[in-house]
Amino acid sequence: MCEFHQLYLGQEGYIVVCKNCGCFQLCYGRLVLDLSKHDFGILHILIKKHLNEEYDYPDEELKQIIIPTPHSGVNLLLSMTELRQFDEILQEAENELDALSLLSLFQN
Repeated sequence: MCEFHQLYLGQEGYIVVCKNCGCFQLCYGRLVLDLSKHDFGILHILIKKHLNEEYDYPDEELKQIIIPTPHSGVNLLLSMTELRQFDEILQEAENELDALSLLSLFQN
């Protein structure tokens, strides 16, 4: 049975990780995804890749960016503003995960 640790919680959603199996649950907007640690990392890489590429989006609020997920037929449809926000959320969760990893080194 999963025992979740909160990595991020905000108005936009949440990210938790199971202390036992290491799987992630990510809620953003109206979407909830269950991800492996590997898939969580890949998703953040894809988000960063889109942020670093030069796109000319005339309207930053228009949902026009499609990000694939590891689940067949499930993609994120985001505006540029949402993409930036999602990146910040993922980064906060990764920072919390790094902090937990460091703490576990000292507890063992």
